[in-house]
Amino acid sequence: MKVTRYLLFAVLLSIVSLKGQAQEGRLSSVLPPNTLLVSDQEFLNDLLAKDRYLALAYENLVRIAEDFKQEPPTIERLRAIRIEGFGHLEGEQGEFHNFRTRAEYERFYQFARYQSVRNELNAYRKSLLAAAPRSILEKALRLDLKSASQRYEKGDYLTARLYFEDIYETYSPYFRNLDDVLYLQAESNFGMKAFVEAKKLYEQLLLTFPSSQYASQAVQRILFIDYVYDDVRQFQRDFRKYKPYIKLENEQDFNALLLAGTVEYRNQQYARAIENFSQIPDRAEVKPMADFGAGLAHLALNEINEAEKKFRKILGHPYLPWDTKFKEVRNAAAIQLAHIYYKRGTN
Repeated sequence: MKVTRYLLFAVLLSIVSLKGQAQEGRLSSVLPPNTLLVSDQEFLNDLLAKDRYLALAYENLVRIAEDFKQEPPTIERLRAIRIEGFGHLEGEQGEFHNFRTRAEYERFYQFARYQSVRNELNAYRKSLLAAAPRSILEKALRLDLKSASQRYEKGDYLTARLYFEDIYETYSPYFRNLDDVLYLQAESNFGMKAFVEAKKLYEQLLLTFPSSQYASQAVQRILFIDYVYDDVRQFQRDFRKYKPYIKLENEQDFNALLLAGTVEYRNQQYARAIENFSQIPDRAEVKPMADFGAGLAHLALNEINEAEKKFRKILGHPYLPWDTKFKEVRNAAAIQLAHIYYKRGTN
């Protein structure tokens, strides 16, 4: 039965399970990390996302340039890059660097093309904005935010990430409150499961905009990432660091406490687990799961009467028949109660 409790707890309290696959490859000193480690399909997806971003950004740049009665550089000019001196060992050898295969060289070429277009486009955009009145700055920001947000809403996190990154870099000198841009950049990375980069951005958000309306969401994401990587010590450090942001005002706060209780339970710190679970108010959507976790922690401490109260509370909670998540918690609580009654009857 103890095994059953652990299995049920893992199923009910884990928010998502992730499967990672490690890929091996050869890094070139010229390319950024991981450029040659990804598969051809992943590299192609990234390349297409970059092209989508550049096309959207260029379209908006043309519209802004019209206000200055100027014409931006043509796409052909932007795409013109000079990479003489680079080559590959399967064919032409260059003076500066020889890639091992033609495939590696082609990846380098596409990376260099993107960086060249991006740098030229951003340089021209910044030159326009530097002399622009406030109304034009606001118009440019609205255009770029609309394009980036549309890609994000469509689930195109690869493109959205690139766009939000450039928006934050470009407009930060002119607008103070761009916490929403930084948050959406982090969310885009989170959406594509780039958790390490996402966590850095959430931390940057809390450091730069401590009173942001997205602070509680950022804290919940940071703790969730620690939870996914099963890093108990890092989770505990981050929980202590960011606990002042948890004000018990929204579901993000409640989820953070649910995660904290889950981690403490898995670490066999049952009293601390109960403390975290008990802080979640009855109005919280996750309260039944918190009560179930607290009940299991009481069982682990042999506090049978307290465990029974928690499980009974879950069974008395009203629910909708189609609420499958709560139904699972309710069934699990009923099993625990049945086991408690069985043990009492045999003793």
